[in-house]
Amino acid sequence: MNFLNIRYKLLFLFIVPTLLTLLLFFMILLQSLSEKNNFELTKEYILESIAISKVVHAMQTERGVSSGFLAKNELDMQDTKLLLARDALNKALDDAKYIYLKKQLKDKTILNLLNELDATRKDMDLKSKSISYIKEYYSQKIELLLNYVATIPTFIDDRESRNFVQALVYLSNAKESLGIIRATLNKVFIENELTGYDNSTVEQFLKNYNRNISAFKNSIS
Repeated sequence: MNFLNIRYKLLFLFIVPTLLTLLLFFMILLQSLSEKNNFELTKEYILESIAISKVVHAMQTERGVSSGFLAKNELDMQDTKLLLARDALNKALDDAKYIYLKKQLKDKTILNLLNELDATRKDMDLKSKSISYIKEYYSQKIELLLNYVATIPTFIDDRESRNFVQALVYLSNAKESLGIIRATLNKVFIENELTGYDNSTVEQFLKNYNRNISAFKNSIS
């Protein structure tokens, strides 16, 4: 009888640590899978931020080149700078659309915006547009893209990654503020006229620039 009790006790002492070890193993495995999933999600969000930022950068370049194109006396749609700017934006749009098509998002807002931007640019008769129209068109679309990028950090769990993406948002907004100031001053010099609206635009976006640069500096070490 005592022998059986000892056997059961030994069996119990063997089984319990084994079960605890297996339980711990599965807990570690689940944790690892969770961390892997979080890492993959974070990676996707960072790639999205970079892709949209490249579209914004290419749009800013095309906005400036298009304004310069319209300022010329002889308009040639084969202008080298204009063609290079358009090619760069086409590539940036294709890369961004590929990322969102691969994700198969239920909410198609950003994908629709990218498609609409791609289509309207290609259908636009640049020769028939004014410099003011070009400035407003690109600035409005860039604002929509930056507003979307600003939501991405809220989906990132990892604090360090979230801070870096948020820093990118601040820096992109600061860069766009300078872009609008530049586009406004280009228009002023080309049209040789400074309106009250132009003056207030420069003042407003200079404040936006300073505010975003300050936020950028405070968001990362």
